[in-house]
Amino acid sequence: MVTEALVDALQAGQIAGAGLDVTDPEPLPDDHVLRTLPNVVLSPHLAAQSESVQRQSVKLLCDSIRLAVPGERVQSLVNPEIYQQT
Repeated sequence: MVTEALVDALQAGQIAGAGLDVTDPEPLPDDHVLRTLPNVVLSPHLAAQSESVQRQSVKLLCDSIRLAVPGERVQSLVNPEIYQQT
């Protein structure tokens, strides 16, 4: 599987890092190793956005800001285990 080969290469240092917009499987399971690697940046599949998706993304952003400003936990954290409230 390509994803497993990518993980192996990232862990072995054969690839310095990866920025991924699309994953296999998608959505990526919460406990997937790609979510834990420090040399991986994940984005929420934003490369090809329709107008509808753009509106949904703006709503998600606004909801996240509305939660984050008073210190509440936002819903769409990529690595929730590193979230720390201040």
